[in-house]
Amino acid sequence: MTLLTQFQSAQPILVALGDPSRQAIISAMLENGCDTGMRVGDLTQAVALSRPAVSHHLKILRDAQLVRMEKVGTKHYYYPSVFTQLDAMQHLLDALKEAQHA
Repeated sequence: MTLLTQFQSAQPILVALGDPSRQAIISAMLENGCDTGMRVGDLTQAVALSRPAVSHHLKILRDAQLVRMEKVGTKHYYYPSVFTQLDAMQHLLDALKEAQHA
């Protein structure tokens, strides 16, 4: 896989993590614990953003597969799933190291 392909593969992750509000959301979720889901209301209090803003950022994080959502009845719980994307990031870092030493 070429370096450009590695970048393209990791782009959704890089874009999602590049925003300070999304970084705060991920941090709040991880500090809350990976097994404990958080609702939008919980996250709005934790990161001091409006509900629409948190929902917008959660959609981007979900699209990048950094957050997953589970529905329990009428409630939606969000969980961090950053570990599933660590491989893509590690492949990019390895490709960058290789390219630098080539």
